[in-house]
Amino acid sequence: RLEHLVQDIIEMTVLDSGEGLQSWEIISWSDLLEAIRGRFATDAQESQLTLTISPLPSDLPVVYGDSTRLVQAVAELVSNAFVFTPPAGVVTVTLDVPSVEKRPWLTIAVRDTGPGIAPAEQERVFERFYRGQLAASGHIPGTGLGLSIVQAIISAHGGRVTVESVVGQGSLFVCWLPITVGETATA
Repeated sequence: RLEHLVQDIIEMTVLDSGEGLQSWEIISWSDLLEAIRGRFATDAQESQLTLTISPLPSDLPVVYGDSTRLVQAVAELVSNAFVFTPPAGVVTVTLDVPSVEKRPWLTIAVRDTGPGIAPAEQERVFERFYRGQLAASGHIPGTGLGLSIVQAIISAHGGRVTVESVVGQGSLFVCWLPITVGETATA
């Protein structure tokens, strides 16, 4: 656990320094989702969970970024969903292209059927070292830095992360990434 804490602190330090993004390229969404599927297929079976990765929307827009860091961010969200979702639960990853406030975005959403997060805790989940009541009770391992790392990665891409949750119904974390208008990418 101490080693994991040290690794997470180093990650936050690198991201805070502005040196966290290594390569800026057009993101291959099919490769990103395949990396997530490959990383979590065995975990899903062992945890008796269903991992659903929704089909990609047609004509995905171009988003530039560091694909390694974006995989890291989505993997952290999926990992959290696995930790908090009981057996027979479902974790779903979906990409979408909404327009909010007349601005186009690409969203990566991770939804789970876990216990949900109380409203008072939702306000704090991205704080460094914050662990919710369920995690802090000792039943869930972690450092309290995972969601801070996700937020730092997505912020470095010019985006934001949101959370919606209802206690007893699960949680939805959405990474919002800005789109380069007028370009479309192949999946």
